[in-house]
Amino acid sequence: MSFKKYYLPLLFDSKYSIYPIGRIGGFGLGNLLFPYFRALCSAVRDSANLLYPHHNQFQPRNFLREMKMSSLRNYSSDFEKLGWSSISKIHSFWIYKTKNWNFEENLNNSSNIIFYGYRNHFYDLIDFRDQIRKYINFTFNSNFEIDDNYVAFHIRLGDFKLINQSVGRTNILNMMDYFTNDRNLKIIIYSDTGERSILSYLNLKVLPNNVSYSNSISPLNDIIQMSKFKYICGTPYSSFVEWSRFLAEENLKQNSFSLIDRELFRKVRISPLDWDYYA
Repeated sequence: MSFKKYYLPLLFDSKYSIYPIGRIGGFGLGNLLFPYFRALCSAVRDSANLLYPHHNQFQPRNFLREMKMSSLRNYSSDFEKLGWSSISKIHSFWIYKTKNWNFEENLNNSSNIIFYGYRNHFYDLIDFRDQIRKYINFTFNSNFEIDDNYVAFHIRLGDFKLINQSVGRTNILNMMDYFTNDRNLKIIIYSDTGERSILSYLNLKVLPNNVSYSNSISPLNDIIQMSKFKYICGTPYSSFVEWSRFLAEENLKQNSFSLIDRELFRKVRISPLDWDYYA
């Protein structure tokens, strides 16, 4: 007699959490995608049923610091689009309450598994890379195209400033100058903060010539857009920009430019994918 398997993308472990209603606290989108895709790909591989992802979260600390709605880090609009492949929210709640659950360490000998945390980052997902690309492209039906004269430039500030992982102003401006003047390319900035904050951080009144700012529709849409660029620039500290590189199609042959040097990259390495150029 065979038993049904159920895999739950809990995503983030919080003391203040009611599945599937919501929780207090949680990762940024990049880190939430790791357990979600581990659960999804494992469910496909093991013929398991995927429960509705526990995505609804609030980050009051970030909001009080930045006073922006986006700083609440609620990615419901993105995960609701991904939810088509899972059991309904109400049915998932019933299954969650009536089953005994184990963690991923028991994946091979248990039927009901909870997935949360970023674990081994992209190393757990690299074998599923093409499958994840296809799933994203199908879900979002992305027709975003841009010519080869543009660079997707990701600038992470926000909490990175607090933990001293933001790239220095001089490094950013030098790289912008390299792209726009030396290589005659145009830049589109993607960021976790607004244009005004970027200008303040870079000590500028306006963005340089041939540099523009992307007003975010959704964080996941930004990741998908960035994955379509021929040139991409950012810091390997950020799982956000690493997701864009991970989702880039092989035939694009995306050129990646790291804002930190190779030695630092090796210390923080979260992906088996090397960058083409280092600071």
